[in-house]
Amino acid sequence: PTSGEHYGTSEAPWGVHTQPLPDELIIHNLEHAGIWISYKDPTDTALAAKLAQVARRYATKVIVTPRPQNDAPIAVAAWGHLLKLQEFDEAKIVAFITAYRGKVGPEPQGP
Repeated sequence: PTSGEHYGTSEAPWGVHTQPLPDELIIHNLEHAGIWISYKDPTDTALAAKLAQVARRYATKVIVTPRPQNDAPIAVAAWGHLLKLQEFDEAKIVAFITAYRGKVGPEPQGP
Protein backbone atom coordinates (compact mmCIF):
# COMPACT_ATOMS: atom_id res chain seq x y z
CA PRO A 1 0.00 0.00 0.00
CA THR A 2 1.03 3.58 -0.63
CA SER A 3 -1.68 5.30 1.42
CA GLY A 4 -4.93 4.56 3.21
CA GLU A 5 -6.10 3.55 6.64
CA HIS A 6 -3.34 3.66 9.22
CA TYR A 7 -2.60 4.04 12.89
CA GLY A 8 -3.12 7.68 13.81
CA THR A 9 -0.77 8.03 16.74
CA SER A 10 2.19 5.74 16.10
CA GLU A 11 4.61 4.94 13.34
CA ALA A 12 7.42 2.44 12.98
CA PRO A 13 10.97 3.44 13.90
CA TRP A 14 12.94 4.42 10.80
CA GLY A 15 15.62 1.97 9.73
CA VAL A 16 15.94 -1.73 8.99
CA HIS A 17 13.56 -4.32 10.43
CA THR A 18 13.95 -8.07 10.01
CA GLN A 19 10.34 -8.93 10.83
CA PRO A 20 7.19 -7.84 8.99
CA LEU A 21 5.32 -4.93 10.54
CA PRO A 22 1.63 -4.06 10.17
CA ASP A 23 0.88 -2.10 7.00
CA GLU A 24 -1.19 0.34 9.05
CA LEU A 25 1.88 1.22 11.09
CA ILE A 26 4.15 1.88 8.12
CA ILE A 27 1.51 3.79 6.16
CA HIS A 28 1.82 6.37 8.94
CA ASN A 29 5.53 6.60 8.04
CA LEU A 30 4.54 7.20 4.41
CA GLU A 31 2.16 9.94 5.54
CA HIS A 32 5.25 11.66 6.98
CA ALA A 33 6.94 11.57 3.55
CA GLY A 34 8.91 8.42 4.25
CA ILE A 35 10.01 5.62 1.93
CA TRP A 36 9.16 1.98 2.59
CA ILE A 37 11.39 -0.62 0.98
CA SER A 38 9.89 -4.07 1.35
CA TYR A 39 10.85 -7.48 0.05
CA LYS A 40 8.69 -10.55 -0.45
CA ASP A 41 10.98 -13.36 0.77
CA PRO A 42 11.94 -12.96 4.43
CA THR A 43 14.52 -15.75 4.03
CA ASP A 44 16.44 -13.93 1.28
CA THR A 45 19.20 -12.62 3.52
CA ALA A 46 21.40 -11.53 0.60
CA LEU A 47 18.67 -9.26 -0.75
CA ALA A 48 17.82 -8.01 2.74
CA ALA A 49 21.48 -7.04 3.25
CA LYS A 50 21.61 -5.12 -0.04
CA LEU A 51 18.41 -3.23 0.78
CA ALA A 52 19.66 -2.50 4.30
CA GLN A 53 22.90 -1.10 2.88
CA VAL A 54 20.93 1.34 0.72
CA ALA A 55 18.61 2.34 3.55
CA ARG A 56 21.43 3.01 6.01
CA ARG A 57 22.61 5.91 3.85
CA TYR A 58 19.66 7.88 5.18
CA ALA A 59 19.31 8.90 8.82
CA THR A 60 15.52 9.13 8.69
CA LYS A 61 12.51 8.69 6.47
CA VAL A 62 13.50 5.26 5.09
CA ILE A 63 12.30 1.94 6.46
CA VAL A 64 13.01 -1.61 5.27
CA THR A 65 10.90 -4.65 6.15
CA PRO A 66 10.04 -8.04 4.76
CA ARG A 67 6.45 -8.17 3.48
CA PRO A 68 5.49 -11.69 2.30
CA GLN A 69 2.21 -10.52 0.75
CA ASN A 70 4.02 -8.40 -1.87
CA ASP A 71 3.29 -9.36 -5.47
CA ALA A 72 6.85 -8.50 -6.55
CA PRO A 73 10.19 -9.46 -5.01
CA ILE A 74 10.89 -5.81 -4.08
CA ALA A 75 8.50 -2.90 -3.59
CA VAL A 76 9.53 0.68 -2.88
CA ALA A 77 6.67 2.89 -1.70
CA ALA A 78 6.10 6.56 -1.02
CA TRP A 79 2.73 8.21 -0.37
CA GLY A 80 0.83 7.62 -3.64
CA HIS A 81 3.83 6.15 -5.50
CA LEU A 82 5.02 2.56 -5.96
CA LEU A 83 8.04 1.01 -7.65
CA LYS A 84 7.98 -2.77 -8.12
CA LEU A 85 11.20 -4.55 -9.00
CA GLN A 86 11.84 -8.15 -10.02
CA GLU A 87 15.47 -7.89 -8.92
CA PHE A 88 17.70 -5.56 -6.94
CA ASP A 89 18.44 -2.36 -8.86
CA GLU A 90 20.29 0.08 -6.64
CA ALA A 91 20.12 2.96 -9.14
CA LYS A 92 16.32 2.73 -9.46
CA ILE A 93 15.84 2.48 -5.69
CA VAL A 94 18.08 5.47 -4.99
CA ALA A 95 16.37 7.51 -7.73
CA PHE A 96 12.97 6.73 -6.18
CA ILE A 97 14.20 7.72 -2.72
CA THR A 98 15.68 10.94 -4.10
CA ALA A 99 12.47 11.80 -5.93
CA TYR A 100 10.05 11.26 -3.03
CA ARG A 101 11.78 11.10 0.38
CA GLY A 102 10.70 14.05 2.48
CA LYS A 103 8.59 15.42 -0.37
CA VAL A 104 5.30 13.52 -0.68
CA GLY A 105 2.74 12.79 1.99
CA PRO A 106 0.00 14.72 3.76
CA GLU A 107 2.30 15.49 6.71
CA PRO A 108 5.83 15.75 5.27
CA GLN A 109 7.13 17.64 8.31
CA GLY A 110 6.26 14.70 10.61
CA PRO A 111 9.01 12.82 12.41
